[in-house]
Amino acid sequence: MAQINKQKVFFATYDQVWRAAHAVLKYPIAQENQDTGIIETEFIKGIDGWLPPNEQRPPSSGIRYKLTMTFAKGKTEGRESTRVTIDKRMEILRDFFSEPEYMETDGLEEKIIFYRIERELVINEALKKAN
Repeated sequence: MAQINKQKVFFATYDQVWRAAHAVLKYPIAQENQDTGIIETEFIKGIDGWLPPNEQRPPSSGIRYKLTMTFAKGKTEGRESTRVTIDKRMEILRDFFSEPEYMETDGLEEKIIFYRIERELVINEALKKAN
């Protein structure tokens, strides 16, 4: 099963990162639990999901994926921090009867989500200082 885990540490509280992740995640959520630190999306059809800017045509209609985000609080260099892991599980459904084939993710969507979370945290911090 081909999966890539992507992680990033944010120097912000757990609750701030949790809220920022919800603000940037635009997919339907299948399950979430803030106490255990998990957000899992529904399966997203490839044509409804994120399309890299270098792609000229939509992906195959048989591709689908789900994102699982895992949050862990801790301290890094004496500062409160939150580590976020994104697991993007992609699969191709060839036909109705076959088992799905797992695909490797290119990691671009995960990087975009991390970037958006970081921007959301920066904006929220700036709004706090402005008030």
